[in-house]
Amino acid sequence: MFTNKLILNYRSANLSFKKFYTCIVERHEKVSLLPKGVDPRKYNLKSRHFQYKLVECTHIKKWGNIDVLLTEYVEGIGHKGEIVNVPRHTAYYDLLPARLAVYPTEEYLEMFSEERETLSTKAKVSPFAMKTKEELSKMVLDIPMNVNAEWTLVKDNIRIALRYKKIMSDNDSIYLNQDFNVTNKNWKEFNQEPFLVKIKINDYVSTDIKCRIVPIELEKLWEDFSAFNKTI
Repeated sequence: MFTNKLILNYRSANLSFKKFYTCIVERHEKVSLLPKGVDPRKYNLKSRHFQYKLVECTHIKKWGNIDVLLTEYVEGIGHKGEIVNVPRHTAYYDLLPARLAVYPTEEYLEMFSEERETLSTKAKVSPFAMKTKEELSKMVLDIPMNVNAEWTLVKDNIRIALRYKKIMSDNDSIYLNQDFNVTNKNWKEFNQEPFLVKIKINDYVSTDIKCRIVPIELEKLWEDFSAFNKTI
């Protein structure tokens, strides 16, 4: 008759804004079983039987991930017919309501069997690569250059400017057009609007970064630095 674990519904005392939570509790002292044939209504529980300890609060428990079968190609997640492990929030609020994914039951696995056979020939794109592409496409990269010296914009200048933004890249991932020639003499012509530089994220994903030249004078910077040190 009596169970050791009870599920209690808690209602907020504020009647204008109600919230319902589910908490699982356990008795500190178990209730002994009644002999066969004894009326349970005549069994009197003691006060010690009403002492509980909290086992779990389901409203603060993280949902975790869930496996779903994609019915269409979803950028940054996977291809049609692929079983992917995504957060439950993404599955319940984005993929399943839009019919972009279904639960991987035997019926749906058989329905998308042809697409699943061709998955090995398709490129695997990580969602982190797509997120990196999105962030880089929004960025405007400032490339500091000394206006009092002769220079030509090369990959090293872009790589160092990316490092200032805490983005690590190598020269092989930076693509500059051969006809693109920015020097200390014509840099103002390219600063009317940000120019584009192609960055390769991986073998399948690349993006264009908006760049602009930021002129600096090293002598003036050194003078300002020296004046600052004198005030310390």
